Amino acid sequence: MNIIKLSIDELEPGMKLGADAMHLTGRILLPKGAELTEKHIKLFKQWGVVEAEVESNEAIHEKVAVPPELLEKEEAKLASMMIHVNMEHPLIAELHRLLLKRNIDALTKTDIKNGLDS
Repeated sequence: MNIIKLSIDELEPGMKLGADAMHLTGRILLPKGAELTEKHIKLFKQWGVVEAEVESNEAIHEKVAVPPELLEKEEAKLASMMIHVNMEHPLIAELHRLLLKRNIDALTKTDIKNGLDS
C-alpha cells in the first residue's frame, strides 16, 4: 500500500489516513489509519488543513504527468504575481495550489484540443 499526499479537495469519504492529520499548531486532528468521512473533510477545511496523506492503491488516484518545464514556467509566473504574500499561510498556499492546477489544466486541455484538431 502506497502513501500519497492529496489536497483537501481530492480527499473522499472512505479513504484511510496514511499519517496523522495535523493542525498548524501540531495538534493531531485525526490519527493515522482513521477512515475519512464527509464530516472529517469539512472539519479539515474549517481548521485550515490543505492536504493530507492517505493510503493509496492505483485505483484510487491517478496523476497526469506534467512536463517539468511547463510546471516550472507556471510556478515562476505565479511566484511573480504573489511576490508580496506570505506563502506559509494555509489559505495562500491553497490559493497558490488551486491557481497552479487551474493554469496547468487549461494548458494541457489546450494542448490536447490542438492535437486533436491537427
